[in-house]
This record gives sequence, C-alpha cells and structure tokens, in this order.
Amino acid sequence: MRLKDVPAEYPSRDRHAARHRTVSPRSKRNGLIGPRSGETRIFLVASLLCLVVLTLKLSAQQLRPDPVPLPDRMEMRLLTPVVNIHADDDPDPPNLTPIQRAMHQGGRIFGMMVSVTLEVVVNENGRVDSATPTGGPEKFYAQAQEIEMHRAFQPVRIDGQIRRVEFTDYVRVYPQERWESVHIPLPEVPYMRTVNISLERTGCLGSCPSYKVTLSGDGDITFVAPDRPYAFVTVPGIHHARVSSDTMRELWNSFRRADFLSAQNDYTCNWTDMPSQTLTVTFGKITKTVHDYGGLVVGLPEAIEHLESAIDEAADTARWVRGNDNTLSSLRAEHWNFAAADATNLALYNNAIASKRTPLTDAFIVAKTPLVSADKNTPSPICAASASGDIDLVQRMLVTPAKASSLPPHVRYECLSMAATSGSIPVVDFWLDHHAPLRLAYPKSSDEDDDQGPQSPLFAAVSRGHISIVKRLLQRGASVSLAANDGHSLLAQAVDRNDDEHPGEAASIVKLLLAAGEDPNEEDLWNRPPLFMADSAEIAQLLLGAGAKVNQRDSSGGTALMYAFDPEIAKLLLESGADPTSRDKDGKSALDHAKEFGRKDSAALIQSALDAQIGLHHTEDPSGSPPESKATTTPPTSGHP
Repeated sequence: MRLKDVPAEYPSRDRHAARHRTVSPRSKRNGLIGPRSGETRIFLVASLLCLVVLTLKLSAQQLRPDPVPLPDRMEMRLLTPVVNIHADDDPDPPNLTPIQRAMHQGGRIFGMMVSVTLEVVVNENGRVDSATPTGGPEKFYAQAQEIEMHRAFQPVRIDGQIRRVEFTDYVRVYPQERWESVHIPLPEVPYMRTVNISLERTGCLGSCPSYKVTLSGDGDITFVAPDRPYAFVTVPGIHHARVSSDTMRELWNSFRRADFLSAQNDYTCNWTDMPSQTLTVTFGKITKTVHDYGGLVVGLPEAIEHLESAIDEAADTARWVRGNDNTLSSLRAEHWNFAAADATNLALYNNAIASKRTPLTDAFIVAKTPLVSADKNTPSPICAASASGDIDLVQRMLVTPAKASSLPPHVRYECLSMAATSGSIPVVDFWLDHHAPLRLAYPKSSDEDDDQGPQSPLFAAVSRGHISIVKRLLQRGASVSLAANDGHSLLAQAVDRNDDEHPGEAASIVKLLLAAGEDPNEEDLWNRPPLFMADSAEIAQLLLGAGAKVNQRDSSGGTALMYAFDPEIAKLLLESGADPTSRDKDGKSALDHAKEFGRKDSAALIQSALDAQIGLHHTEDPSGSPPESKATTTPPTSGHP
C-alpha cells in the first residue's frame, strides 16, 4: 500500500512515520522497497528455506551409512500384509502356462512356486529404500518392485544398534485364482444353530500338526487330535470349549465375504509330503467342502486360504496345538488331571517349561506331577527344567535339593547333559554337586534307529559352543576319550560348529580339547579327521601343530586339500606338505575340486604348487626330457597312495 493510499482515518502518527521513513539509494536500486517490497521479502525467505532444505537432504544422503548385509541367521520380520502377484493366464490349459513351464524348467523357483527375486535395502525405520529385481519372470518385475517398495519391516538391530541392511527378498507369483463357472452366494442365515463349520489339517514331511476342529452355530467347539507320535499337537485327545455367538456370526460373515460356495471343491497339486486342509460348511441340508492340497500354487483363492486361519483363530486351536495363555483355563474347565504320570501329561509339562508359561508350570508343581518320565520318547520334566537354564525352577520342582541325589543315575546324567546344552553354569554345578555321572553307557538296542540315550554332557557343551561349560566339565574330570557320541568325534564337532557370531570360541574349544588329550586324527563315521572340517586357518594350524596328518584320506579317498574352500587354509596345507597330485576314488584331484566349486583362489594356489613340482623335476632331470607329472597318472583303484 502506497503512502497516498493511506486512508485519512489512519492515525496521524502512522502517516508521519511513513512519510519520514529513510530510504537508502541502495535499497531503491535493489528493489527492496517500494510497491512489491513485501512480496520480495517473502520470495527471498522462501528461497533461503528451500536452499537450507536441499542442503540438509544432500548432507543426509552423504551421511547415510552404507547398508550392511543381513546376518545369515537373522530374518526380516514383515509388518505389512503379504501381497502376492496372480498371473492373468489360465492355470490349467491343454499346454503348460509360462508359470508351469518355469516350474518344470526349474527357473527361479522359491519353494514350489515362481517368484521374483529382489535385492532390497531397508533403512533404520524399517522402510524400503530400494528394491532391485534380479531374477524371476521379467514381465512381473515392475509389479513386484512396486509391491516391495510398499512393504515395511521390523527395524534390524545388529550389535546393539539399529542398522540399515540389505538382503534378498521374494514376491511370489501364483496362477490365476480358480472359481466355479457359476457364482453361488452364501446366504445370510437367521438361525446360527443350523450352521456347522469344520477344519481338518493333516501332517506333512515335517512338523505339521494333525487335528480336526468343529464349531457349531450354538457355540460348541470340538477339537480332536490323535494321541500318537508326530501328530505335533501339545494336548492331543478330544477337547471341548465354547465360542461366543458374536464370534460365530462374524466367522459366518467371513465365509460369505470370501464367496465360499463359488470356490471349486478341490485344489490338489501333484507333489507329495505336504499338509492338507479341508474346509466344510453345513447349513440346513446344504454341505460344501473345499479340499486344499497345494494352496495358492494350484489356484486356491487367497480369500479361501484366509478362512483356514480364521477358523483356527475363532476356535483358539493354539491352546491345544502348541499351547498359549488360555491353555491352563481351558484344561481346568475340563477337569484335567495335572498329577497324571502318562506321557501326554508330562509332555504338556515340558511344553509349559520350554514356553516359560509360569502359571501352567506352577499348576504342575502344585499338583506334584512326577518329575521322571517312564516313556523313552518323553524327556523327564526335571531335565526339561534343566534345559531351560533356570536354577530356581529346578530347585522349586525338587522341593528339597537333597531329592536330586535320590534320582536314578540315568536321570541325573540326562539332566546334566541338558543343562550343558543350556549353557547355565549354576544348573551344571547343581547336578555335578549331586553326583550326576559325566559319562553313562546305555544298553545297545537291536533297533538301528533307536536313540542310544542323550549326548554326553561334554559333547552337548561342545556342540553348542559353551566354552565356560566345557572348561567346567574338564575341571570336574570329564574325559575327552569317553565323550564321543555314537561315532561322532568330539574334536570334529568342535571344528565343524561354524559359529559366525562367535568365531573365536571354536578355536578356543579346539585348543582346550587338544590340551586335554583329544586325538587330532580321530575319524568320524565317514573316516574324516577334524582337519577336513576346519573352516579357518587358525583352527587348521592348531590341528597341524598337534600332529594332524595333512594327507590323511577319508572313505572316498579325499584329502583335506580337496575340502579346503578357504584359500588361506589351502595355502597352509600346501606349506605343511599337502600333496596336490593326490586323487580321490573318482579320479579327481584337489585342483579338479577347486575348479568344480569355483574356488579360483584355491585353484591358483594348487596350480602354482603343481607348476613348482614340474619345475623341480626339470631341474633334477639332466636329460631334459619332460617329467611324468603325478597329476596325469591313472588314479589308484584302492583310492589310497
């Protein structure tokens, strides 16, 4: 607003101030005053802010740490729902579809399904910074990348710090969902008492639980699981419970939203050893069953697959299958006998201990449930407590510590072994103080597959890498010569641990065992000495220094040099006298093995050793005739030099 435009009603002091404002020539020249001076200031301030923001962004990008590879034993936890790709092509034509063809050709298969592989970088907030497709059907690259960029993961903590990580992820590609040709809507039912919904699951080549659960419209739940080995149900048998009418109504509406009646009756693949899921709905005189053996891979609609989980959730089958916080109240409602000595009850006791469900564990303690199992396939509960490493729990279960000494020797031995597995010094000392045997021979069984008792305490500690327990057992008189487990060398077990998280501990345990008199050339079931399994030059040097034979052979005629994946180990073996010309029973040399497995550095070292031998022969042969290299001789029929 210019001065001449100031209204007369403005106070005279304002007009006076405006009239006598001092203006420098420089301000006029630069346009900082005048009709648009306010707009100019706003523009300059906005420009300055933009410059500051841009500078901060560039600085943040420069300061952003490079992503670190996700550790091998760590998995990314997805926080957002899983989104899959469904192909548009017909999944069941006379000829193979591109997806089926890719499966048959073995191209980029994740499990038993096609997938797009992506190299992903996730920042400290769990958001995806970048996702680069690297394998799978290229026509799905863009779609898979978009799906991956919208995923969110649990931030990764490594060495106590939240880190930016890179890892390999997959977006699965499934065939088109298969429905009936005619849409059949599931009706609303006025009376839920006419409804029955059931889910039956069968086992697999693994730990898939076997059970059937039925929910009736009036709220009754019936759970049935076989009481047999490998059913993988914590509380087998027949169990009853109740579900609310609201939960039952919501479950019915889930079936309506999923368009259950329009699904096909059977979704079966040609693979074996997989679990099956059978959904059955009955209302009035109508019954519909959908059999799922293969899932989304054979066109099962995702909405139908989700119904399987919905039934489990509504019935809370987890209380019987694996146990949860509702297990105790459910068992009390059906008057469960917590004091029983049968294998089912003791297995439930062990599960409560392992799952750290204190109220359920306390129920067994109060009931004075037997601490020792008579069933060879069911560990004794007192030993399960020892495996937890909880000394307070062990003592509470025994009531009086003196009771420990009265337990049979084989039970104390089993408890000491499981305590060694846990890594708990207090529990190990407890059983040692109560005269647990350090080695106990079990009677030989005529059944080759029969378990010959638990691992020895020393073998258990070595196999878990618990160096403090190894030291304690050796101090208390454990013998390395008696600690092997069914032909498995104790020293080989220490060498073969491959502990990436604590790489120095394996070498320390090897050093302890060698100092205790362990034989560096002791063979395992396949005639392999520990040197074959050394995965670091430090361990290999320890073994060689203790007298390991560098050219010892296994049952296939192989030598340590043929197994040396690490070039540092290969170099050490060659410097220690390993023969690069040796061949195994298949006629392959160490150089052949190195090339076959892409070990270029090791191959170069072995080739140099062979060349050096040839040069040495040339120097020693005055005739100058080419030497006959051992690398080209016919392999020995016996597999030994």
